[in-house]
Amino acid sequence: MVFRRVSVVVVASLSAALGFSQQPNHAMLDGTKVSAQPSNDAPKQPLSPEMRGDIFMARKMYREAIEAFGEGPGKDPVLKNKTGIAYHQLLQLDNARKYYDQAVRLKSDYPEAINNLGTVY
Repeated sequence: MVFRRVSVVVVASLSAALGFSQQPNHAMLDGTKVSAQPSNDAPKQPLSPEMRGDIFMARKMYREAIEAFGEGPGKDPVLKNKTGIAYHQLLQLDNARKYYDQAVRLKSDYPEAINNLGTVY
């Protein structure tokens, strides 16, 4: 249960940093409140393309996620795999396969990309 609480807090914080509207407080399953308001004490740092893409993926905004992942380093197998996943969710299997192939070429022992490539076939 701790993992769920932490992931909700992270998504709420990242969503607030991106400017998505949030309710001021969210109730957790155990009744505790989680504030979506960013702390004024913490310095604001820009989100990486991967983090922004992950937020878009969580919100099922796959085209925006593809754009965000594309802003990252061109030779990052993780971003290639995540781009493939976004295309896979859009049922664009040829594009998904292309990005999974690129991820495997960049890192030949990348089990997630190999598995995702298998799901296309």
